[in-house]
Amino acid sequence: MRTALAGIALIGCLSAVWAEGGGTSLRKPVAISAATLHHLQQGLTPAERLSLAGTITPAQQLAALQSNPTLRKRLQQLKLKAFTPGVDMGPWEAGITLTPLAATYPAGGDYGNFSLALRTEVAWLSQMTPLPFAGQNPPLLWLWAPNNSSPLFRIEAKWPMRAAYLVTFFMKDVIPNSVAQPRVWQDGGLKHAFGNAPSGGDQWTILWLAPDPQNLYHEIKVYPSELTAGFVACCLSKVVVSKFWLE
Repeated sequence: MRTALAGIALIGCLSAVWAEGGGTSLRKPVAISAATLHHLQQGLTPAERLSLAGTITPAQQLAALQSNPTLRKRLQQLKLKAFTPGVDMGPWEAGITLTPLAATYPAGGDYGNFSLALRTEVAWLSQMTPLPFAGQNPPLLWLWAPNNSSPLFRIEAKWPMRAAYLVTFFMKDVIPNSVAQPRVWQDGGLKHAFGNAPSGGDQWTILWLAPDPQNLYHEIKVYPSELTAGFVACCLSKVVVSKFWLE
């Protein structure tokens, strides 16, 4: 099998995007097993695809984090609450979705003018696992990191204001019923994203704070699990970002 790892431009609503080489290699490369390759060849089940095609509202993102006792306490300290649907909801409050097939340059967007950018250096380019195309439901971007110390993808954000942001990425490990959790570089260390199931999860939500109005450019890096092969090979369908007020 021939593969190529390359940068890919991926754009979402209100976004433009670029790719550049990088990533640390602190651990040995992870070999993909024959069983994993077979699973890739067979593709995901209809139920798995249906789940990855799903949606999530800001209220559901908040509820997902509140189901974790530690995160619930943190959210209570921040006094976050969901917006009432239809009342004073701009795009950030309603939730912005980034997908691999969104237009490359939406109106007014370019490399120097974007709000959210989704980028990766480890997209899997091969005939076995092609890039997303319009006929797929949903379009899935396959990612294969050389090791679990290399980021799977990054979200560059130019936040509109000081606020708390909930970020959910719809991403599934290629290992069936995996108990692995992707990690996010946050506050100087790698922390687990909160999943929607104890095994086989495909929605992963994090709380991201932008408390300083003078520092509104942030980069969110998503990594494989600390487990040997967890999320080293996976697929991504979308990222949803919502804004909540900070008191």
